[in-house]
Amino acid sequence: MGSLILGVYQHGDLTPVGRVGPAFSASVARDLFKTLKRLETDAPPFTAPLSADEARQARYVRPTLVAEVEFRAWTADGHLRHASFRGLLEDKPASEIVHETPQYQAAAKPQRRTITLTHPDRLYWPDDGVTKEGLADYYHEIWPSIAPYITGRPLALLRRPTGITGPHFFQKHAWKGLNRNIRQFDDPAAPLPATGGKPPRARKR
Repeated sequence: MGSLILGVYQHGDLTPVGRVGPAFSASVARDLFKTLKRLETDAPPFTAPLSADEARQARYVRPTLVAEVEFRAWTADGHLRHASFRGLLEDKPASEIVHETPQYQAAAKPQRRTITLTHPDRLYWPDDGVTKEGLADYYHEIWPSIAPYITGRPLALLRRPTGITGPHFFQKHAWKGLNRNIRQFDDPAAPLPATGGKPPRARKR
């Protein structure tokens, strides 16, 4: 059982608002699969087409179920941030699920993330349900606090491409497709090789 694609109604149109999961327990995943299987359909229920990432490995159902979801905030493009599945609701029709904002205060306009992520739904921390997109959103939120300790400094990354429990390695050298905001420079303190040439290259962001 993978993640669930969620939607809300806006002016009568069902609009996608991102995914939740796949951090379901085995029993919850099994029950969800049985319930959704009975509602499966070939046609996507959304009025607007999904993006390539949103539609990846998607299987569609009739939009008759209502999910209870906790989330941190709305993103600038209208998706749920840090969504967590709590269960299915049986006392409310799906047609009443709309985009809600707090009425007691003006909703602050969130900043739009400008970096495109590959595999945003990849699960990095399975026990906590934290995805690659969730980690990126977290860094986006705390960036003002951590920026002074990161920018303008040599950087080496401990990479775990498949998640916290998978294989890992230190990324010390530049790679193909390096973000243009990461600059390379010569380390002035590094000794020159005995045969001459340039010192090793370092990176800073």
